[in-house]
Amino acid sequence: MKVAVGSANPVKIQAVREVFREVFGEKVEITSVKVDSGVPTQPFKEET
Repeated sequence: MKVAVGSANPVKIQAVREVFREVFGEKVEITSVKVDSGVPTQPFKEET
């Protein structure tokens, strides 16, 4: 099974890998795809 993770975050990728292997077995191929979330990294004004 091939799975694409829409993140370059290694913690998220590892979490997806662990869950998919636990549920579907060892034959899981994880691919990381860096995507633009459209959300700024820093909040504007009073946003938290």
